[in-house]
Amino acid sequence: MVYESAVKFETELPEFQTHGGAHIHDDKVTVTAPTTMWIKALEMLLNRMQNGGFDFSKVKGVSGAGQDCFSIPDSPIWMDASTTAQCKKLEEAVGGGMRLAEITGARAFERYTGTQIMKISEYNTEAYNNTEVIY
Repeated sequence: MVYESAVKFETELPEFQTHGGAHIHDDKVTVTAPTTMWIKALEMLLNRMQNGGFDFSKVKGVSGAGQDCFSIPDSPIWMDASTTAQCKKLEEAVGGGMRLAEITGARAFERYTGTQIMKISEYNTEAYNNTEVIY
């Protein structure tokens, strides 16, 4: 690693009104982050690098992650635990939690991408149908 930086969401991007970079919803299990906040933070980091004279020709890779980050305005994050119903449906569909573990190596967990995608397909069908690619 040749460069590391971070954006403090509350102080550097206060317009998103997050706490710890997240929105904790009233149900206390749905936890999301504004999609545009992630984009703006990446732009800030790249500008810092450019202004600091960083040699981008030496970059061999860039890593990042974002669930459903361009389909919906508020993306579920690792703290989200709102997909219990989808976990149960997934396990039932394959013959139970142990069978799912045999197939995939794990039982269904609320924070996993598959159940988050399933929830979006059920509750925000238009966004799901307008999603071109899911990696």
